[in-house]
Amino acid sequence: LANNHIQGSGSITPINIGLKNGGELVAVMTFSKSRFRNDCEYELVRYCSKLNTTVVGGASKLLNAFISKYTPKGLVSYSDKRWSMGNLYTKLGFEFSHTSNPNYVYHKGTSSTLSRYQCQKHLLKTQFPEHYSGNLTELEIMEKAGYFRVFDCGSDVWILK
Repeated sequence: LANNHIQGSGSITPINIGLKNGGELVAVMTFSKSRFRNDCEYELVRYCSKLNTTVVGGASKLLNAFISKYTPKGLVSYSDKRWSMGNLYTKLGFEFSHTSNPNYVYHKGTSSTLSRYQCQKHLLKTQFPEHYSGNLTELEIMEKAGYFRVFDCGSDVWILK
């Protein structure tokens, strides 16, 4: 994932299913408990195949293996609108739910990028004690620390019941 998915490896996931060809891992799909939705038991977090490699039917095979083993009561996934139109989800039988609000990250030059989760105000007291003040907002603290906020385009939310 770190080398082959446009968004990197993401968070550590408890369920990871892969396809091998001749002993080489050529595709992987990762799952976790749903982070944001109560109506879906699991979340499909990442899918990718090895760069410059087409794995015909790979996503379908991995999803079917997951469903067969875990029999999920609802599955949710998100496609970042910067990179995807969500065509794979349609092919896999997911239904479009809605588009989320834009998300953001903080950048400091080219050397540092922090997610909004890493920059929640209660965490900034220890991360940036020299810039922290209870009277300041998260954004104000981050700006004092030399970071600027960049928004994305939101994500499409996909559901498989």
